[in-house]
Amino acid sequence: MIFPFIRSTLFLLGLSYSALNCAVNTGSDATTEEEHAHGDEHAHGDEHAHEDEHAHGDEHAHGDEHAHEDEHVHGDEHPNEDETKHITFWSPSYMLFIEHSPLEPGVETELLVHVTRLEDHSAVAEGTLTVRLQHTPDTARASQPVAPARPGIFRPRISPASAGHAELVVSWRAGEITETWTVGEVTIGDHGHAHPQEAESSDQTPISYLLEQQWTRPFGVAEAEVLPMAPELTVFGHLQIPESARSTVTATVEGRLVAIGEHIPLPGDSVVVGQELFSVQTALPSDHDPVEVASQLDSSIIERDAALREVERVEPLVQQGVLPSRRLTDVQTRLAQAESAVSIARRRSASIQRASSLSQGDNQRRAILAPFSGRVIEVLTSPNAWVQEGDALLRIVQTENLWLSAMVPEVWVSQLGSLQGASFQIDHQESAISLGADALISVAPAIDEATHSLPVLFRLPPEVSQGLVAGMTAVVRLITGEGRDVLSVPGTALVDDNGTDVVFVQSSGESFERRSVETGMRSAGRVEILGGVTAGERVVTEGAWAVRLAGLAPASADHGHAH
Repeated sequence: MIFPFIRSTLFLLGLSYSALNCAVNTGSDATTEEEHAHGDEHAHGDEHAHEDEHAHGDEHAHGDEHAHEDEHVHGDEHPNEDETKHITFWSPSYMLFIEHSPLEPGVETELLVHVTRLEDHSAVAEGTLTVRLQHTPDTARASQPVAPARPGIFRPRISPASAGHAELVVSWRAGEITETWTVGEVTIGDHGHAHPQEAESSDQTPISYLLEQQWTRPFGVAEAEVLPMAPELTVFGHLQIPESARSTVTATVEGRLVAIGEHIPLPGDSVVVGQELFSVQTALPSDHDPVEVASQLDSSIIERDAALREVERVEPLVQQGVLPSRRLTDVQTRLAQAESAVSIARRRSASIQRASSLSQGDNQRRAILAPFSGRVIEVLTSPNAWVQEGDALLRIVQTENLWLSAMVPEVWVSQLGSLQGASFQIDHQESAISLGADALISVAPAIDEATHSLPVLFRLPPEVSQGLVAGMTAVVRLITGEGRDVLSVPGTALVDDNGTDVVFVQSSGESFERRSVETGMRSAGRVEILGGVTAGERVVTEGAWAVRLAGLAPASADHGHAH
């Protein structure tokens, strides 16, 4: 009952059904032979049968670009079986994975050359490719240029001139682009006495994950590098405008507000320092008749006095129980309304007196000016409104003057250390913005009681503030110590495998190793590696989970390079 489930799982992983049959039938008298093909065209020569036991050998071409050549010697059960050689070569922009049968003098041999563009780990599907065997600087044998037999796979054929050692050189041309790769030295002839170099011992079985699978899925590989890294804390923060960059524009005199131009400033409008925003007409308005205002003041005073006497009369009667308490409430309300009317009438009378004194001068209009350059964020008045001296008219902010407030949880305050700067990233931005130690304004002396965090403020340079708005939230990385050079990998390379941090190292084009790693600090999307990986090794940064699943299949253990 479990066999169909295993077969379905292997199919999802891109592994062959025949590989499963081989795993199931191991130890029986029958020998299972598999045809190795990439689709309909990918073959090692004509047909190659893989056995369960492989002896590996590596030949390395050293320098800035390097290649790995593995000699796969099949088990003793089939001594006449051809050996297949696998070469992996990396340049800064491309990876070559080459498969070929042993090279013999005067015998035309087909090479399967897989070409991968490392920028996006895609198959090179255009151009022509040529291979050349260079015995000496003056003698060389080259193949005819060939186009891709299928995306990513070229199948040039070459006939070596003589036995011995030769330099394998691969050239690829597409339009105006030409790439030439010196892959390394290969051996021609004398294979019967060849003794493959012992591969490095490893407690992990290599995982086969074909390039055809890598090309059709999101996949990426990066080198483990020694780079500067500093300890950091990742917290949340937000952008804010400092109080010094805010201003509330108020009326300097009492009068009628007059718009400059067609309308008063609107939210979002830009203003410059000294710009006239409004003017205030100080002449007495037509509806402010001094005689009428004085009469209203007198009437309101009389009403207030009458209400006060009524309260004084009713209050003892209510206390004695002669009148209900509701009667006292009514007269107290009448008194409060009368006092409010007196207050309004007095303000109107004082306003008329000031306006009358101002209107007697030559200047009856007072300009309201912008205190600095910025943008209007709120308008608190309307055209032709009658305003009092000191009334708020609008609010302006300097949008290019922004601060970053990083909120450090109180449990992490002890880890702040010596702040060396920060970087932050807004949701819509593709990359983080770095701030040096000179951008630090202050670290709050006390925990914010509302958020239980410690605010840390940074000043944003004007060129950084472009396109940012106060109130935006950000992920902030606080650099809490001095940087140092450490071995690190991209954080996406780490896989949590049952509580253990592991990475998958690409040992050749289609072979991977699972490595447990010890990690250190994390910074800017990278993780320090304290053990398990060495500098220059390539780790899977995208698609690692698919490699892990491929390693769980029985076919990976028995057939390292299954097609």
